[in-house]
Amino acid sequence: MLRRESVPWRGLLAAVLAALVVVSGVVQTAGAREGARSVTLLTSEDFCGSRAARDYARPLSQMRPIHRIPSSGKLQFAPPGITLEARGGRVVVGGGLVGFGFSDDAVGQVRDLQWDVLLRLVKVNSRGEALVTLESTRRRIGSVRGAQIQDLLLKVTGTPAFYRIDILFRRIGSGNLLGKYSSYLRVVRPRFSARLLVSAPVVHRGERVSTRLANLGTEPISSISPDWGFAVEHFTGDGWVPAASNPPPQKQKPIGQKLFAGQMDDCVRLRIPSFEEPGRYRFSMAVDRSRRIRPEDRVVAVTAEFEIDGRVLK
Repeated sequence: MLRRESVPWRGLLAAVLAALVVVSGVVQTAGAREGARSVTLLTSEDFCGSRAARDYARPLSQMRPIHRIPSSGKLQFAPPGITLEARGGRVVVGGGLVGFGFSDDAVGQVRDLQWDVLLRLVKVNSRGEALVTLESTRRRIGSVRGAQIQDLLLKVTGTPAFYRIDILFRRIGSGNLLGKYSSYLRVVRPRFSARLLVSAPVVHRGERVSTRLANLGTEPISSISPDWGFAVEHFTGDGWVPAASNPPPQKQKPIGQKLFAGQMDDCVRLRIPSFEEPGRYRFSMAVDRSRRIRPEDRVVAVTAEFEIDGRVLK
């Protein structure tokens, strides 16, 4: 049977797959020119290396420089233990709340901060140049337990656009500027595009073939089986049937796994046994779209074809 190296194998029940909405040919390989181009999303050398299928945040790194929060989250004017971090993510799918939040190591300690904090949402162009200030909010933070400092958030709509969110700290009373920090973010529309990729369109018996799940869209996708379970199917002429080497399903408590926009799952490496019949094969697995849509449309089967050559390589 096909041997999965270093990653436990999980199959999908045929009855479940039969009830799914199948995204057929999402990555066609054997005998399909378009599918072969899809496979070249990654070269053979780095097929199992990168975890990024599509970088939706890349345009943000090309914008004009801004004063970002230190990677440690520590602020020079804040008491030790208090840190600041961005909320809402750099890529916001379909709109939501964005801003900044605080953490404090000294949970029960009272902090005398005396901060006048301004949060500002600015729409920017693709170069990071300000177009218009959309909204702002101000809050005074005096003496408070650090764990009780509420997040400062503003709402962005689902219309695709680039934004900059600023937070300014001033001393209550004097008005002296203590610090200013900014963060870029991008709003994108929800889009479902889950694909299985394979390392080669044609493999020989005795060779290894690799597959992995890629979220090329923006909607988060989730596994509905333990460990991103895959099934192996063989095309017989009458349709797709479980391959002779398809491993049986294994009972295991499902592990909650999720791929966000542009992410890829770990690589699965398989060795083709010498007794496997030549012909058309495909990997298939079930994913959950994780969005509020009709229940019958949430579970989707994705497939990736490859061909097994009848020759055995020495």
